[in-house]
Amino acid sequence: KYLLLPFPSHWHTKVPKVMRLRNELLLFLLLGAASHSSAFQLSPSPLRLDVGPNGHGYVSRSRVASRNGAKKMTMSLTNAAVGTGSGALKSVLKKASKVLTVCVEYDESAQNKGAPSLTTLELETLSMQIRKLKAAALWTSDPGKVSIFTSEQESAIGNFPGPCPVVFDGALDQIENAVSAGASAVVIDAGSLGSGKEEYESEVVWRVSSAEDAERVISAIGDNVEKSCFLVECNTMDKTTETLAALPKAAAAIASVDAMQPEDEEVTAARLFKKFGCASILVRGACVGDDEDVDYTGYIVEELTSKKSSEFNFSGLTGSANGHFGGVASSETSKWRRVQSVNA
Repeated sequence: KYLLLPFPSHWHTKVPKVMRLRNELLLFLLLGAASHSSAFQLSPSPLRLDVGPNGHGYVSRSRVASRNGAKKMTMSLTNAAVGTGSGALKSVLKKASKVLTVCVEYDESAQNKGAPSLTTLELETLSMQIRKLKAAALWTSDPGKVSIFTSEQESAIGNFPGPCPVVFDGALDQIENAVSAGASAVVIDAGSLGSGKEEYESEVVWRVSSAEDAERVISAIGDNVEKSCFLVECNTMDKTTETLAALPKAAAAIASVDAMQPEDEEVTAARLFKKFGCASILVRGACVGDDEDVDYTGYIVEELTSKKSSEFNFSGLTGSANGHFGGVASSETSKWRRVQSVNA
């Protein structure tokens, strides 16, 4: 309430000694707090990986919070031992409690034909809402969206919930643009190892579709395997479980499901994947730019992270060509206008 300043010497005779000591102590604490907080001021920074207050990792060339111990890494597709990152993304996606984490994908191409694209303000609002709904990470294949989402997430530094990572899952030749835009991590196919691309600064999520892919990446990243993340996308259930079994337990395994499946099959499939060692679920097409993005994100995060009973009625498993599975019946059916309009 009051600004404390050193007192002139002639005041000391008029101010009780106890009060002087109290004021001097408060002044000392005030100056100490100001000195401490200066280490957390936003300042221009080169591309770097920081770990936010809630453990979220992010990479940005824009104004980011400078913190002692911030880590930076490079990944190369040609090195014998390929870097995979500081492990910040893994710490977000894989919980010690073994509770599933939920990543949501923003895929504007999946929205209904003729629907207008979201404005920058609308995308920023969606990013904020996804964070408040406690999604673990936000994925996109568009470098332009990476820039918008990252800038918005960084505005939450020091708040709760803090920033969530923005992961780029797009074309290999767009990775440099995505990293420059601030992507926290990029998805690289196991088949791209040895492609001759230049080094980038980012976390890496390795996409694998077989046990052989997994073994190839594990061999390439060497000791970094304990900090690594793997996205498993296969075309059969047997292949998926086989690939999950080939992954190191220390790594973070991510599996993907399609959003808004009949009979809530994405929920039951995700829970089954958890039994095979999956730590995080990527919900493809969770957000497309329509008025159900927020409702569905809240629904799927709650369904997959709550401690409700995990008993199900098995009706058989089916695998689709893109590697997203369903076929396990849940007790109730979810109806979404987005799906109804597509099927109409």
